[in-house]
Amino acid sequence: MNTLQFKTTCLTFSLVFLTCIFCQRLYKTDYQQNNILNRESKDVSLQCLLDETEALLKKKTSDLQNCIDKMDAHNENPCYVMSDIALGKPAKQSSTFNNNIAKYAVDGNRGTDIIEDTCSHTGGGDSNPWWMVDLQAVYYIKTVRILNRGMDKFGIDVSHWLQNVTVTVGVTESNVNTLCGFFPGPGTLAQLLVVIDCPTSTKGKFVRISKPTKALNLCEVDVFGDLL
Repeated sequence: MNTLQFKTTCLTFSLVFLTCIFCQRLYKTDYQQNNILNRESKDVSLQCLLDETEALLKKKTSDLQNCIDKMDAHNENPCYVMSDIALGKPAKQSSTFNNNIAKYAVDGNRGTDIIEDTCSHTGGGDSNPWWMVDLQAVYYIKTVRILNRGMDKFGIDVSHWLQNVTVTVGVTESNVNTLCGFFPGPGTLAQLLVVIDCPTSTKGKFVRISKPTKALNLCEVDVFGDLL
């Protein structure tokens, strides 16, 4: 190897070595910058979460104070929300038309088209139809809400069938005779939801809905009360 070739080879190795050092330093610098950016990003996300949590706590505290103020003024708890104690509970009825069984009135489906949705329906020849739900515990019954059958997809409207409806409750299935309320009706498409408030201290485990004529259609029945 002559002198020129030797110098050329040494120069090449030197350039490669310097390039490697430069790349390593550049990589290290980028890595450090990325760490800083990631840390700052995490810090920003954490701060946002803390700010949102603080705002939520302030709102909850404000809502609670408003409830306390209203409770002091009205001597009741306006923030207490009752749940539907009839939902999913065992139900029965005096007769059944087609496959419109009693449990369809407590299945949570709030549609009112008996063809497209699920509603209970007693038999056409039943002269004293009734429907009943077992709440499986004794409650102070406060309110019973009846969602009437609406117009179906063929345009048939029998909402007027819901009339002369009596709602009774009882502690035992054989004695469901305590009056909760009465809906004279007739029902209309403009008022599919019928709300019946029971007298104070109406107590029962069973809720019964009955009428003297025509079939009984119930698309949903909600019962609200306090456990004894």
